[in-house]
Amino acid sequence: MTTTITPMERTIAAVSLRQSDRVPVLPWYAAWAAGLIGASIRQHDTDPYVMAKAQIAAYKELAQDGVITNIGAIVEPSAVGCPVSQEENREAKIEEYIINDLKDIEKLKVPDPEEDGYMPVVLNATRILHKEFKNDVPIWTSADTPWQMAMNIRGPKNMIYDTYDNPSLVYELLEFCYKVMCIWVEALIKAGAYVVLMGDAMSSLNLISPSIYRQWSWPYQLAMVRRIHSLGALCQLHICGDVTEIVYLEALTGADVICIDYQVDMNYAKNKIGSFSCLMGNVDPTGVMLMQGPDIIDEECRSIIEKAAQGGGLILSSGCDIPPGTPLENVRAMVMAAQKYGSYPIEV
Repeated sequence: MTTTITPMERTIAAVSLRQSDRVPVLPWYAAWAAGLIGASIRQHDTDPYVMAKAQIAAYKELAQDGVITNIGAIVEPSAVGCPVSQEENREAKIEEYIINDLKDIEKLKVPDPEEDGYMPVVLNATRILHKEFKNDVPIWTSADTPWQMAMNIRGPKNMIYDTYDNPSLVYELLEFCYKVMCIWVEALIKAGAYVVLMGDAMSSLNLISPSIYRQWSWPYQLAMVRRIHSLGALCQLHICGDVTEIVYLEALTGADVICIDYQVDMNYAKNKIGSFSCLMGNVDPTGVMLMQGPDIIDEECRSIIEKAAQGGGLILSSGCDIPPGTPLENVRAMVMAAQKYGSYPIEV
């Protein structure tokens, strides 16, 4: 008799560095799915029912190993008062940074996830999906790290200068952002999130130095991983760009899943941290997923599986967000590749 493995069981096996029937696959998208139901990006980002409906439609279409509630890095800044604008088919963007000095930090109020900014959209979409899928399909949701939130309410250039010229401001702002993130992830986990993605594009080595990462960003990533674990959920950490120099530090946060962007060689990541961290990635979301066709995507996915799936501990995915407008057949090609090449034991 054949036993059916659920997406939840497949994910748990991968995160535990065990083999199940095959490599799990979760193309990382959020607003992309809005196109499946004829909704705009703005509708997806402002209506929890649209967000949830889009994810349900994606699951019915693709049968991937998870669903996602995610808007982006504007959620937490919007909740503490950053003005945000959004066109109908564009991602929302922050219009103004609200921290100019230490006195501005004193005026900040910890938000209510049920009421403030974009938080209620993500929270309620998570609840809808949890009711729909119960514990058969894991819900992955997204939250900033304290460093990323701080950068987005102070301004990246200002924040980087502050690490040298005004470290007391950096410390006070990070402490506030840490409080916000603790409340936020607790609300998401209570709503049904099984994996919390800590997205941290602002820790990319394309933007900051490894020394700034080690001193200012990494300690708060570590604290957030511990907080998420204490609440009974798993944590995924993703830093955009080439993180070859700091990928070992990422793993030392204790995050259950390290999402690798396409600029990092997956064979290197497997050799460096694959013995104690589940890897996720790392097809180029734009250069391959958007711009190429199913045959190229198939080969890219096969290569990643051969490099990183041995012994378990791989979730096949894109290296970062798949852009809206990516052809459905391209996303389907990734899911099919996991089914074609990802059965255990992996043949190389």
